[in-house]
Amino acid sequence: MDNTEFPASNTDIGALFVAGSMLLAGFLFLAFLTLKPSKSGDDVAAVFSPTMTLTEIANVISTLPFKLVRTGFSDSIVILRPSADAELEMLKEAGAIFIIDAYANGGCAFFTRKSNKKV
Repeated sequence: MDNTEFPASNTDIGALFVAGSMLLAGFLFLAFLTLKPSKSGDDVAAVFSPTMTLTEIANVISTLPFKLVRTGFSDSIVILRPSADAELEMLKEAGAIFIIDAYANGGCAFFTRKSNKKV
């Protein structure tokens, strides 16, 4: 038996490429929607320049209506809790490169606002 019995045609390869591309595009679109910060006042992760120290970032955001919750994977990522009058544009003006939902990537899944743990 030779391998030419079921040759893949250019049409089949093209169809597989289109299907794979559509799956990847759908996945990226859903990932983008998940990362978008909600407007309901949930915690946000602000990514600042890696050249900024945590002290510099704290000084920049100290005048803004955001409460520093903790740092992220590195000191240039800070998790912030916005107050009622906070707008995300304020963080961008303060130097944030990216602003994403803090719970979207699983980094804050275990840090909820209310604790059900009984002491």
